[in-house]
Amino acid sequence: MDEISSSTNVTQDVGSISDENKESWQHFVFHDLSSIKDFYAKYAHEKGFSLRNNLHSFYDSQKELPEERTGCPASISLKYDSNVKGYHVYKWNVTHNHPLHKPEHSHYLISAREISEPKKQLAIINSKSGMSVRCSFQVMHQIAGGSKNLGYCFQDLKNFLTTVRQKEMVIRDATIIQEYLRNEALRNPSFYYDIQVDSEENIASIFWSDAIMQQDYELFSDLISFDTTYRTNTEYRPLAPFLGFDNHRKSVLFGCALLYDETSASFDWLFTTFLKCMKNKKPITIYTDQACSLMKLVPNIFPDVFHGLCSWHMGENAKSNLGSRCNGAFLDELHHLVSNVDDEAEFDFNWNKMLQNCFGGKATSEFTWLVQIHRNRTQWSSAWVKSHFTAGLKTTHLSESFNAFLRHFLQPDHSLVQFFIHFNVMVEKMRDNHADCDFKAANTRPRNNYPNSQLMRSVVAKCNTVN
Repeated sequence: MDEISSSTNVTQDVGSISDENKESWQHFVFHDLSSIKDFYAKYAHEKGFSLRNNLHSFYDSQKELPEERTGCPASISLKYDSNVKGYHVYKWNVTHNHPLHKPEHSHYLISAREISEPKKQLAIINSKSGMSVRCSFQVMHQIAGGSKNLGYCFQDLKNFLTTVRQKEMVIRDATIIQEYLRNEALRNPSFYYDIQVDSEENIASIFWSDAIMQQDYELFSDLISFDTTYRTNTEYRPLAPFLGFDNHRKSVLFGCALLYDETSASFDWLFTTFLKCMKNKKPITIYTDQACSLMKLVPNIFPDVFHGLCSWHMGENAKSNLGSRCNGAFLDELHHLVSNVDDEAEFDFNWNKMLQNCFGGKATSEFTWLVQIHRNRTQWSSAWVKSHFTAGLKTTHLSESFNAFLRHFLQPDHSLVQFFIHFNVMVEKMRDNHADCDFKAANTRPRNNYPNSQLMRSVVAKCNTVN
């Protein structure tokens, strides 16, 4: 058998084989996957089609975008032979369901395009010298003697330089953010931060809480609203603020995180870090959405803490899970179950009424989403929620109003560095508003909006009796 390695020049072999003649290719042995890909790529280039790989098999693809693929059956299949310690071809399907490209178009095939390392370095030098991507491409085009000899197109070069800039930006931003957090901790020993890193030691998630945030949590930690619907920038990184009510019933920030994703592992790290920052002081109640990762994790991290589910998110989830069945009548019934039932028996009666009116009397078990919310009914229905401290909260409204406030300070194109700068401006504005409320409370009398109510008359009568 003829052995072909990644260092072997297989151009002659490709030119001499005949895909119809089994004897011309059955004798090849490949000792590594890269040599298999190089071999079949050269063959595809000569024949006039592009290829893609599926696990360890290589398939023809006339079109370069997944949604435009023709499902062409042309492929080679290989088996590993332990006797020769290599791969050999056992099947070669030469059938194409599309016309092959003309030889003069072969350099446009995506599997034949590649920027060599010397050309990559030249492109980086040109870019740092202030040369535009198009100008750099034209120079390389002239040096190579035309498109056929260049080996890649303008978009390939543009994509490569964009990737290089993004990596440089991430590294630069990460360095600056780490320096910023270290300086904050040195300037204020109470400033707390923690960084989660990925398997490659790159920054994945960041949590921080300054001294005032920690003091506010000490005062107002009875209730937490936690929500990750806000996305910070074009990278769509979830922003995860921990919010509560202050003494003016305004939003107060206890800490914040930038998350890499919304997996159980990320939330586990975040909640554990938050409690460590707050000396393991837990709230009485925490409100979140219905994310599966949160449903399983919150009871483990916050035992003996009431976990309320946001009714607004429930309505939004109903739209996506029930489709046309989620109409005005259903939402009215759901709102009644959330706010206006007093005990379990009344809940069961109204739940069955909802099934009859909105689902033709079908059983709950026929709708997966209804099964889920019925299972979690003690976390959202007034029949059970009324027994827990919620400060009148039924949704993550605190988080929603905070997100709306935040949009006045942040823009989608902000880098990580710009985000921290503008976020701090927003925090200062929140604290200015709190100070303004304190001033008004100290210098004005509270207005009695119900002077003639039965409750107020009873209070006045009781005070007069005591006096």
